[in-house]
Amino acid sequence: MMSPSGANPRSCWTKKRWLVLGLLALVALVVWYHRPQWKRQEAQRTQLAQLRQRLQALQAQNAQLQKLQDQLADVQRYVGQEKEQGALLPVDRLVAHLASTFSQQGLQIRQFRRRREQSYEALREVWVDVECQGTLEQVLGVLGHLESSPQRLWIEQLQLVPDQQAPPQVRCRMVVRGFADNSGNSG
Repeated sequence: MMSPSGANPRSCWTKKRWLVLGLLALVALVVWYHRPQWKRQEAQRTQLAQLRQRLQALQAQNAQLQKLQDQLADVQRYVGQEKEQGALLPVDRLVAHLASTFSQQGLQIRQFRRRREQSYEALREVWVDVECQGTLEQVLGVLGHLESSPQRLWIEQLQLVPDQQAPPQVRCRMVVRGFADNSGNSG
């Protein structure tokens, strides 16, 4: 049968089918042709995302590094000021200063020894064990002198015991921690 327009309906359907099949083949060809390029682009996107993450991590590390450099500059300024004020002595002079402080107050030193030292870039931390004997006023004089000293000294431990053999006297044991100049010293 013929359609009123004079075209065979089967031939229209066949033409449409070939047209659809041709379009599908064209799409398949385009997909097949561009697929490797799309894969490369996806790999590049993944690589770009990884590089962005790495950049963010490096920026965070850079910020931390800058903070540490600022802190180091602050410490170096502080150490410089302490040196200018005479608060940081070389280790041997610091220990000699401690010994003379005890002697000047009239205390009998029974033991005086460095316990340990810890070196830092610009400072050296020193612990000194001191055992002495004298009156309570003499011990208080030493504590007052250490408190008012420009050197950075801390009393880590303090033990006072009355001396049974010499009643007005006390036996004193203390651990003094101080900071000394580390320049010129090997750590």
